[in-house]
Amino acid sequence: MKIELKHYAPYLPFGITLTREGFTNAVMVGIPENFRPSYWKMELRPLSHFISEITHNGQIFVPSELFWELYGGGFKSGGHSINKMIHKVLYTPTESLQYAVVVKLAEFHFDVFGLLDHDLATVKAPH
Repeated sequence: MKIELKHYAPYLPFGITLTREGFTNAVMVGIPENFRPSYWKMELRPLSHFISEITHNGQIFVPSELFWELYGGGFKSGGHSINKMIHKVLYTPTESLQYAVVVKLAEFHFDVFGLLDHDLATVKAPH
């Protein structure tokens, strides 16, 4: 897999941090005119951090608990638990998740497209 602009696009509205050897981290919100994706790596969280405490925009929280509050209604009405919701987010292919869930995962800089597995991104620290 080769990194392309399409991999950056879902994260851009949320200000993604980029790293490049020899350069200071840069926060990117838009696409600069001469941007070359292969020179930079995004800092993304592995999905395994979904059940851990993270800091995002100065707030400390556990994403799975927030998702339960935001999107758990469908699970709760079916008699399911938060564990069932966590399992679905962690093990369901991205294209099968609700659009709102994928957008929220991107907002929190989770690697929903497997870029870390292909060494196309670096791991973002939880705090």
